[in-house]
Amino acid sequence: MWNLLLSRRFLARDSAAPAAVAIQARDPATPPELLAELADHGSREVRLLAAANPATPGDTLLTLSLADDSEAMGLALAGNPATDAWMLGDLLASSGHRAVRMAVAQSELAPLEALAALAVDYDEAVRAAAGARLARLPLQEVQALACDFNADVRAAIAANPLTSLEVLTLLAEDDSERVRSLVAGHDHASVRILACLGRDEDPLVLLAVAAHPRTPPETLAVLAGAHDSTIQGMVALHRATPGTILSELARHPEILVRYQVAGNPGTPPAGLARLADDARPEVRRRAAWNAGLPEESLTRLAGDADELVRVVVAHNPGIPPPALARLAQDSDPLVRIVVARHERTPPEVLDRLAGDSDDLVREAVAAHVGSWSQTLTRLAQDGNEDIRLAVAENQKTPAAVLAHLAQDPATEVGATAAQNPAFDQSHLL
Repeated sequence: MWNLLLSRRFLARDSAAPAAVAIQARDPATPPELLAELADHGSREVRLLAAANPATPGDTLLTLSLADDSEAMGLALAGNPATDAWMLGDLLASSGHRAVRMAVAQSELAPLEALAALAVDYDEAVRAAAGARLARLPLQEVQALACDFNADVRAAIAANPLTSLEVLTLLAEDDSERVRSLVAGHDHASVRILACLGRDEDPLVLLAVAAHPRTPPETLAVLAGAHDSTIQGMVALHRATPGTILSELARHPEILVRYQVAGNPGTPPAGLARLADDARPEVRRRAAWNAGLPEESLTRLAGDADELVRVVVAHNPGIPPPALARLAQDSDPLVRIVVARHERTPPEVLDRLAGDSDDLVREAVAAHVGSWSQTLTRLAQDGNEDIRLAVAENQKTPAAVLAHLAQDPATEVGATAAQNPAFDQSHLL
Protein backbone atom coordinates (compact mmCIF):
# COMPACT_ATOMS: atom_id res chain seq x y z
CA MET A 1 0.00 0.00 0.00
CA TRP A 2 2.85 2.35 0.95
CA ASN A 3 4.53 1.61 -2.42
CA LEU A 4 1.28 2.41 -4.23
CA LEU A 5 0.87 5.72 -2.39
CA LEU A 6 4.44 6.71 -3.18
CA SER A 7 3.92 5.83 -6.83
CA ARG A 8 0.78 7.99 -7.00
CA ARG A 9 2.62 10.94 -5.49
CA PHE A 10 5.46 10.40 -7.96
CA LEU A 11 3.05 10.30 -10.91
CA ALA A 12 1.27 13.43 -9.81
CA ARG A 13 4.57 15.28 -9.54
CA ASP A 14 6.08 14.35 -12.92
CA SER A 15 4.44 13.38 -16.17
CA ALA A 16 7.69 13.23 -18.17
CA ALA A 17 7.81 9.44 -18.15
CA PRO A 18 10.95 8.77 -16.03
CA ALA A 19 12.49 5.34 -16.32
CA ALA A 20 10.92 4.16 -13.05
CA VAL A 21 7.40 4.91 -14.29
CA ALA A 22 8.06 3.17 -17.59
CA ILE A 23 9.32 0.11 -15.73
CA GLN A 24 6.15 0.02 -13.64
CA ALA A 25 3.94 0.39 -16.73
CA ARG A 26 5.74 -2.53 -18.38
CA ASP A 27 5.97 -4.84 -15.35
CA PRO A 28 3.15 -7.48 -15.18
CA ALA A 29 3.63 -7.49 -11.38
CA THR A 30 2.47 -3.89 -11.09
CA PRO A 31 -0.90 -3.71 -9.25
CA PRO A 32 -3.89 -3.35 -11.61
CA GLU A 33 -5.13 -0.21 -9.88
CA LEU A 34 -1.74 1.47 -10.44
CA LEU A 35 -1.75 0.35 -14.11
CA ALA A 36 -5.19 1.94 -14.43
CA GLU A 37 -3.69 5.24 -13.26
CA LEU A 38 -0.64 4.81 -15.50
CA ALA A 39 -3.00 4.43 -18.43
CA ASP A 40 -3.96 8.07 -17.81
CA HIS A 41 -0.36 9.25 -17.49
CA GLY A 42 0.75 12.39 -19.29
CA SER A 43 3.40 10.46 -21.19
CA ARG A 44 2.19 8.58 -24.28
CA GLU A 45 5.05 6.11 -23.91
CA VAL A 46 3.73 5.13 -20.48
CA ARG A 47 0.18 4.75 -21.79
CA LEU A 48 1.39 2.48 -24.61
CA LEU A 49 3.33 0.34 -22.15
CA ALA A 50 0.25 0.04 -19.96
CA ALA A 51 -1.82 -0.96 -22.99
CA ALA A 52 0.58 -3.81 -23.72
CA ASN A 53 0.70 -5.00 -20.09
CA PRO A 54 -1.35 -8.21 -19.51
CA ALA A 55 -2.07 -7.08 -15.93
CA THR A 56 -3.91 -3.95 -17.05
CA PRO A 57 -7.66 -4.25 -16.31
CA GLY A 58 -9.97 -4.93 -19.25
CA ASP A 59 -12.03 -1.78 -18.77
CA THR A 60 -8.80 0.24 -18.83
CA LEU A 61 -7.77 -1.38 -22.09
CA LEU A 62 -11.16 -0.50 -23.53
CA THR A 63 -10.76 3.11 -22.42
CA LEU A 64 -7.34 3.26 -24.06
CA SER A 65 -8.68 1.85 -27.34
CA LEU A 66 -11.48 4.40 -27.44
CA ALA A 67 -9.26 7.33 -26.49
CA ASP A 68 -6.44 6.59 -28.92
CA ASP A 69 -7.05 4.97 -32.31
CA SER A 70 -3.46 5.35 -33.47
CA GLU A 71 -1.47 2.53 -35.02
CA ALA A 72 0.89 2.34 -32.04
CA MET A 73 -1.97 1.95 -29.57
CA GLY A 74 -3.69 -0.61 -31.79
CA LEU A 75 -0.53 -2.71 -32.02
CA ALA A 76 -0.04 -2.54 -28.25
CA LEU A 77 -3.59 -3.73 -27.59
CA ALA A 78 -3.53 -6.38 -30.34
CA GLY A 79 -0.35 -7.85 -28.87
CA ASN A 80 -1.71 -7.90 -25.30
CA PRO A 81 -2.84 -11.43 -24.38
CA ALA A 82 -5.31 -9.91 -21.92
CA THR A 83 -7.22 -8.00 -24.59
CA ASP A 84 -10.75 -9.40 -24.81
CA ALA A 85 -11.59 -11.39 -27.93
CA TRP A 86 -14.58 -9.15 -28.63
CA MET A 87 -12.31 -6.11 -28.56
CA LEU A 88 -9.98 -7.76 -31.07
CA GLY A 89 -12.91 -8.55 -33.31
CA ASP A 90 -15.12 -5.49 -32.95
CA LEU A 91 -12.59 -2.70 -32.57
CA LEU A 92 -9.12 -3.66 -33.73
CA ALA A 93 -10.09 -5.86 -36.68
CA SER A 94 -11.84 -2.86 -38.24
CA SER A 95 -8.92 -0.49 -37.60
CA GLY A 96 -7.96 1.87 -40.35
CA HIS A 97 -4.32 0.88 -39.86
CA ARG A 98 -3.10 -2.07 -41.92
CA ALA A 99 -0.48 -3.08 -39.33
CA VAL A 100 -3.15 -3.35 -36.61
CA ARG A 101 -5.40 -5.53 -38.74
CA MET A 102 -2.41 -7.67 -39.62
CA ALA A 103 -1.59 -8.08 -35.92
CA VAL A 104 -5.16 -9.23 -35.24
CA ALA A 105 -5.02 -11.65 -38.19
CA GLN A 106 -1.87 -13.18 -36.73
CA SER A 107 -3.12 -13.23 -33.13
CA GLU A 108 -3.88 -16.65 -31.69
CA LEU A 109 -6.59 -14.97 -29.58
CA ALA A 110 -8.50 -13.43 -32.49
CA PRO A 111 -12.08 -14.76 -32.63
CA LEU A 112 -13.08 -16.76 -35.69
CA GLU A 113 -15.54 -14.06 -36.76
CA ALA A 114 -12.70 -11.52 -36.86
CA LEU A 115 -10.54 -13.87 -38.94
CA ALA A 116 -13.44 -14.41 -41.32
CA ALA A 117 -13.85 -10.66 -41.76
CA LEU A 118 -10.12 -10.11 -42.25
CA ALA A 119 -10.00 -12.90 -44.82
CA VAL A 120 -11.78 -10.51 -47.20
CA ASP A 121 -9.82 -7.41 -46.16
CA TYR A 122 -8.96 -4.97 -48.94
CA ASP A 123 -5.25 -5.45 -48.17
CA GLU A 124 -3.80 -8.54 -49.83
CA ALA A 125 -1.29 -9.32 -47.07
CA VAL A 126 -3.97 -9.13 -44.36
CA ARG A 127 -6.25 -11.37 -46.42
CA ALA A 128 -3.47 -13.90 -46.84
CA ALA A 129 -2.61 -13.94 -43.12
CA ALA A 130 -6.23 -14.37 -42.01
CA GLY A 131 -6.94 -16.89 -44.75
CA ALA A 132 -3.94 -18.96 -43.74
CA ARG A 133 -5.14 -18.98 -40.12
CA LEU A 134 -8.60 -20.11 -41.17
CA ALA A 135 -7.14 -22.81 -43.40
CA ARG A 136 -5.33 -24.30 -40.41
CA LEU A 137 -8.49 -24.55 -38.35
CA PRO A 138 -10.13 -27.94 -37.91
CA LEU A 139 -12.82 -28.59 -40.51
CA GLN A 140 -15.51 -28.61 -37.83
CA GLU A 141 -14.70 -25.05 -36.77
CA VAL A 142 -14.77 -23.73 -40.32
CA GLN A 143 -18.05 -25.54 -40.92
CA ALA A 144 -19.41 -23.87 -37.80
CA LEU A 145 -18.49 -20.49 -39.29
CA ALA A 146 -20.17 -21.52 -42.53
CA CYS A 147 -23.37 -21.94 -40.52
CA ASP A 148 -23.00 -18.70 -38.56
CA PHE A 149 -26.19 -16.64 -38.25
CA ASN A 150 -24.32 -13.62 -39.57
CA ALA A 151 -24.38 -13.66 -43.39
CA ASP A 152 -21.25 -11.48 -43.50
CA VAL A 153 -19.28 -14.17 -41.71
CA ARG A 154 -20.55 -16.86 -44.10
CA ALA A 155 -19.75 -14.61 -47.04
CA ALA A 156 -16.22 -14.12 -45.74
CA ILE A 157 -15.73 -17.88 -45.58
CA ALA A 158 -17.11 -18.26 -49.10
CA ALA A 159 -14.73 -15.57 -50.36
CA ASN A 160 -11.65 -17.03 -48.69
CA PRO A 161 -9.48 -18.50 -51.47
CA LEU A 162 -8.31 -21.25 -49.08
CA THR A 163 -11.80 -22.50 -48.18
CA SER A 164 -12.06 -26.24 -48.82
CA LEU A 165 -14.40 -27.94 -51.26
CA GLU A 166 -16.32 -29.53 -48.39
CA VAL A 167 -17.19 -26.14 -46.91
CA LEU A 168 -18.00 -24.67 -50.32
CA THR A 169 -20.42 -27.53 -50.93
CA LEU A 170 -22.17 -26.62 -47.69
CA LEU A 171 -22.27 -22.91 -48.57
CA ALA A 172 -23.63 -23.60 -52.06
CA GLU A 173 -27.01 -24.20 -50.38
CA ASP A 174 -26.86 -21.02 -48.29
CA ASP A 175 -29.96 -18.83 -48.03
CA SER A 176 -27.97 -15.71 -48.95
CA GLU A 177 -27.65 -14.93 -52.67
CA ARG A 178 -24.39 -13.13 -51.92
CA VAL A 179 -22.89 -16.21 -50.31
CA ARG A 180 -23.97 -18.48 -53.18
CA SER A 181 -22.57 -16.04 -55.76
CA LEU A 182 -19.22 -16.04 -53.93
CA VAL A 183 -19.21 -19.82 -53.98
CA ALA A 184 -19.98 -19.78 -57.70
CA GLY A 185 -16.97 -17.54 -58.28
CA HIS A 186 -14.59 -19.50 -56.05
CA ASP A 187 -11.53 -21.09 -57.66
CA HIS A 188 -12.21 -24.36 -55.83
CA ALA A 189 -15.84 -24.62 -56.94
CA SER A 190 -16.33 -28.05 -58.48
CA VAL A 191 -18.18 -28.85 -61.69
CA ARG A 192 -20.91 -30.38 -59.56
CA ILE A 193 -21.32 -27.18 -57.51
CA LEU A 194 -21.37 -25.03 -60.65
CA ALA A 195 -23.93 -27.27 -62.32
CA CYS A 196 -26.12 -27.03 -59.22
CA LEU A 197 -25.79 -23.24 -58.95
CA GLY A 198 -26.43 -22.95 -62.68
CA ARG A 199 -30.08 -23.69 -61.85
CA ASP A 200 -30.21 -20.89 -59.25
CA GLU A 201 -32.88 -18.20 -59.54
CA ASP A 202 -30.65 -15.26 -58.57
CA PRO A 203 -29.05 -13.43 -61.53
CA LEU A 204 -25.84 -12.62 -59.62
CA VAL A 205 -25.32 -16.30 -58.88
CA LEU A 206 -25.98 -17.23 -62.51
CA LEU A 207 -23.61 -14.52 -63.70
CA ALA A 208 -20.84 -15.89 -61.46
CA VAL A 209 -21.45 -19.40 -62.80
CA ALA A 210 -21.35 -18.15 -66.39
CA ALA A 211 -18.00 -16.47 -65.70
CA HIS A 212 -16.35 -19.45 -64.03
CA PRO A 213 -13.73 -21.12 -66.24
CA ARG A 214 -14.72 -24.59 -64.95
CA THR A 215 -18.41 -24.32 -65.80
CA PRO A 216 -19.34 -27.30 -68.03
CA PRO A 217 -20.71 -26.81 -71.59
CA GLU A 218 -24.12 -28.23 -70.71
CA THR A 219 -24.57 -25.69 -67.91
CA LEU A 220 -23.49 -22.87 -70.23
CA ALA A 221 -26.07 -24.05 -72.75
CA VAL A 222 -28.77 -23.73 -70.10
CA LEU A 223 -27.54 -20.27 -69.07
CA ALA A 224 -27.66 -19.14 -72.71
CA GLY A 225 -31.42 -19.33 -72.41
CA ALA A 226 -31.55 -16.95 -69.46
CA HIS A 227 -33.65 -13.85 -70.00
CA ASP A 228 -30.70 -11.65 -69.06
CA SER A 229 -28.40 -10.24 -71.73
CA THR A 230 -25.57 -9.76 -69.22
CA ILE A 231 -25.58 -13.47 -68.39
CA GLN A 232 -25.90 -14.36 -72.06
CA GLY A 233 -22.99 -12.06 -72.85
CA MET A 234 -20.84 -13.88 -70.32
CA VAL A 235 -21.85 -17.21 -71.87
CA ALA A 236 -20.94 -15.80 -75.29
CA LEU A 237 -17.46 -14.97 -73.97
CA HIS A 238 -16.84 -18.36 -72.31
CA ARG A 239 -14.30 -20.61 -74.03
CA ALA A 240 -16.30 -23.76 -73.20
CA THR A 241 -19.58 -22.61 -74.74
CA PRO A 242 -20.61 -25.03 -77.52
CA GLY A 243 -20.33 -23.76 -81.08
CA THR A 244 -24.01 -24.36 -81.72
CA ILE A 245 -24.90 -22.05 -78.83
CA LEU A 246 -22.47 -19.39 -80.06
CA SER A 247 -24.03 -19.53 -83.53
CA GLU A 248 -27.44 -18.90 -81.97
CA LEU A 249 -26.13 -16.03 -79.85
CA ALA A 250 -24.58 -14.46 -82.96
CA ARG A 251 -28.17 -13.54 -83.90
CA HIS A 252 -28.92 -11.98 -80.50
CA PRO A 253 -30.62 -8.56 -80.63
CA GLU A 254 -28.29 -7.09 -77.98
CA ILE A 255 -24.99 -5.69 -79.26
CA LEU A 256 -23.13 -6.76 -76.09
CA VAL A 257 -23.92 -10.40 -76.71
CA ARG A 258 -22.97 -10.28 -80.40
CA TYR A 259 -19.77 -8.41 -79.50
CA GLN A 260 -18.71 -11.18 -77.10
CA VAL A 261 -19.54 -13.90 -79.63
CA ALA A 262 -17.43 -12.10 -82.25
CA GLY A 263 -14.40 -12.27 -79.95
CA ASN A 264 -14.78 -15.91 -78.92
CA PRO A 265 -12.17 -18.12 -80.65
CA GLY A 266 -14.64 -21.02 -80.51
CA THR A 267 -17.27 -19.29 -82.63
CA PRO A 268 -17.83 -21.29 -85.86
CA PRO A 269 -16.71 -19.63 -89.14
CA ALA A 270 -20.30 -19.21 -90.31
CA GLY A 271 -21.18 -17.30 -87.15
CA LEU A 272 -18.11 -15.09 -87.48
CA ALA A 273 -18.92 -14.38 -91.14
CA ARG A 274 -22.37 -13.23 -90.09
CA LEU A 275 -20.90 -10.94 -87.42
CA ALA A 276 -18.39 -9.51 -89.90
CA ASP A 277 -21.44 -8.14 -91.75
CA ASP A 278 -23.04 -6.78 -88.57
CA ALA A 279 -24.61 -3.34 -88.80
CA ARG A 280 -22.65 -2.15 -85.77
CA PRO A 281 -18.98 -1.26 -86.40
CA GLU A 282 -18.07 -2.31 -82.85
CA VAL A 283 -19.11 -5.88 -83.64
CA ARG A 284 -17.30 -5.87 -87.00
CA ARG A 285 -14.12 -4.65 -85.29
CA ARG A 286 -14.35 -7.44 -82.76
CA ALA A 287 -14.88 -10.01 -85.50
CA ALA A 288 -11.94 -8.57 -87.44
CA TRP A 289 -9.63 -9.46 -84.50
CA ASN A 290 -10.76 -13.09 -84.47
CA ALA A 291 -8.14 -15.40 -85.98
CA GLY A 292 -10.90 -17.79 -87.04
CA LEU A 293 -12.59 -15.29 -89.36
CA PRO A 294 -12.78 -16.74 -92.91
CA GLU A 295 -10.55 -15.18 -95.58
CA GLU A 296 -13.60 -14.09 -97.58
CA SER A 297 -14.80 -12.01 -94.64
CA LEU A 298 -11.33 -10.57 -94.05
CA THR A 299 -11.13 -9.51 -97.69
CA ARG A 300 -14.54 -7.90 -97.48
CA LEU A 301 -13.66 -6.04 -94.28
CA ALA A 302 -10.55 -4.63 -95.97
CA GLY A 303 -12.96 -2.32 -97.77
CA ASP A 304 -15.10 -1.51 -94.73
CA ALA A 305 -16.31 2.07 -94.38
CA ASP A 306 -15.14 2.22 -90.76
CA GLU A 307 -11.43 3.13 -90.50
CA LEU A 308 -10.93 1.23 -87.23
CA VAL A 309 -12.34 -1.92 -88.80
CA ARG A 310 -9.72 -1.65 -91.55
CA VAL A 311 -6.97 -1.05 -88.99
CA VAL A 312 -8.02 -4.10 -87.01
CA VAL A 313 -8.39 -6.37 -90.05
CA ALA A 314 -4.89 -5.34 -91.15
CA HIS A 315 -3.62 -6.80 -87.84
CA ASN A 316 -5.36 -10.16 -88.32
CA PRO A 317 -2.71 -12.89 -88.74
CA GLY A 318 -4.88 -14.77 -91.24
CA ILE A 319 -5.53 -11.94 -93.66
CA PRO A 320 -4.75 -13.01 -97.26
CA PRO A 321 -2.07 -11.13 -99.25
CA PRO A 322 -4.59 -9.70 -101.77
CA ALA A 323 -6.44 -8.02 -98.90
CA LEU A 324 -3.15 -6.60 -97.61
CA ALA A 325 -2.41 -5.26 -101.10
CA ARG A 326 -5.75 -3.49 -101.07
CA LEU A 327 -5.16 -2.05 -97.62
CA ALA A 328 -1.72 -0.82 -98.69
CA GLN A 329 -3.57 1.76 -100.81
CA ASP A 330 -5.78 2.89 -97.91
CA SER A 331 -6.15 6.61 -97.35
CA ASP A 332 -5.51 6.22 -93.61
CA PRO A 333 -1.74 6.17 -92.86
CA LEU A 334 -2.34 4.08 -89.73
CA VAL A 335 -3.76 1.30 -91.92
CA ARG A 336 -0.74 1.46 -94.23
CA ILE A 337 1.63 1.35 -91.24
CA VAL A 338 0.00 -1.83 -89.97
CA VAL A 339 0.22 -3.36 -93.46
CA ALA A 340 3.89 -2.44 -93.68
CA ARG A 341 4.50 -4.32 -90.41
CA HIS A 342 2.44 -7.42 -91.25
CA GLU A 343 4.49 -10.57 -91.73
CA ARG A 344 2.30 -11.75 -94.64
CA THR A 345 2.64 -8.58 -96.69
CA PRO A 346 4.17 -9.51 -100.08
CA PRO A 347 7.57 -7.93 -100.93
CA GLU A 348 6.15 -6.20 -104.00
CA VAL A 349 3.60 -4.47 -101.78
CA LEU A 350 6.36 -3.45 -99.37
CA ASP A 351 8.33 -2.08 -102.31
CA ARG A 352 5.41 0.17 -103.25
CA LEU A 353 5.03 1.29 -99.65
CA ALA A 354 8.73 2.24 -99.60
CA GLY A 355 7.69 5.26 -101.63
CA ASP A 356 4.91 6.24 -99.22
CA SER A 357 4.65 9.87 -98.19
CA ASP A 358 4.35 8.93 -94.51
CA ASP A 359 7.68 8.55 -92.71
CA LEU A 360 6.34 5.88 -90.33
CA VAL A 361 5.16 3.73 -93.23
CA ARG A 362 8.60 3.84 -94.87
CA GLU A 363 10.26 3.14 -91.50
CA ALA A 364 8.09 0.02 -91.08
CA VAL A 365 9.12 -1.19 -94.55
CA ALA A 366 12.79 -0.54 -93.68
CA ALA A 367 12.45 -2.75 -90.60
CA HIS A 368 10.54 -5.56 -92.38
CA VAL A 369 12.62 -8.73 -92.88
CA GLY A 370 10.57 -9.52 -95.99
CA SER A 371 11.60 -6.40 -97.88
CA TRP A 372 13.58 -6.91 -101.08
CA SER A 373 17.27 -5.98 -101.14
CA GLN A 374 16.61 -3.30 -103.71
CA THR A 375 13.88 -1.89 -101.49
CA LEU A 376 16.27 -1.63 -98.53
CA THR A 377 18.96 -0.17 -100.82
CA ARG A 378 16.59 2.61 -101.85
CA LEU A 379 15.52 3.32 -98.27
CA ALA A 380 19.17 3.53 -97.18
CA GLN A 381 19.25 6.80 -99.15
CA ASP A 382 16.19 8.22 -97.36
CA GLY A 383 16.54 11.67 -95.90
CA ASN A 384 14.92 10.57 -92.63
CA GLU A 385 17.51 9.38 -90.10
CA ASP A 386 15.06 7.03 -88.36
CA ILE A 387 14.41 5.22 -91.64
CA ARG A 388 18.13 4.78 -92.36
CA LEU A 389 18.54 3.55 -88.78
CA ALA A 390 15.82 0.91 -89.38
CA VAL A 391 17.67 -0.26 -92.50
CA ALA A 392 20.90 -0.43 -90.49
CA GLU A 393 19.17 -2.65 -87.89
CA ASN A 394 17.57 -4.98 -90.47
CA GLN A 395 19.59 -8.21 -90.64
CA LYS A 396 18.42 -8.76 -94.22
CA THR A 397 20.11 -5.56 -95.40
CA PRO A 398 22.86 -6.36 -97.95
CA ALA A 399 26.45 -6.07 -96.69
CA ALA A 400 27.28 -3.42 -99.29
CA VAL A 401 24.41 -1.27 -98.07
CA LEU A 402 25.53 -1.71 -94.45
CA ALA A 403 29.04 -0.65 -95.44
CA HIS A 404 27.59 2.51 -96.93
CA LEU A 405 25.49 3.16 -93.81
CA ALA A 406 28.50 2.56 -91.54
CA GLN A 407 29.83 5.87 -92.89
CA ASP A 408 26.52 7.68 -92.40
CA PRO A 409 26.86 11.21 -91.01
CA ALA A 410 24.40 10.25 -88.25
CA THR A 411 26.55 8.60 -85.55
CA GLU A 412 23.84 6.21 -84.36
CA VAL A 413 23.12 4.98 -87.89
CA GLY A 414 26.82 4.31 -88.56
CA ALA A 415 27.37 2.50 -85.25
CA THR A 416 24.25 0.38 -85.69
CA ALA A 417 25.22 -0.66 -89.21
CA ALA A 418 28.70 -1.70 -88.02
CA GLN A 419 27.13 -3.87 -85.29
CA ASN A 420 24.73 -5.63 -87.68
CA PRO A 421 25.62 -9.38 -87.93
CA ALA A 422 25.44 -9.05 -91.73
CA PHE A 423 28.06 -6.30 -91.78
CA ASP A 424 31.19 -7.19 -93.75
CA GLN A 425 34.10 -4.85 -93.26
CA SER A 426 35.62 -5.86 -96.59
CA HIS A 427 32.94 -3.83 -98.33
CA LEU A 428 34.49 -0.70 -96.87
CA LEU A 429 37.51 -1.08 -99.10
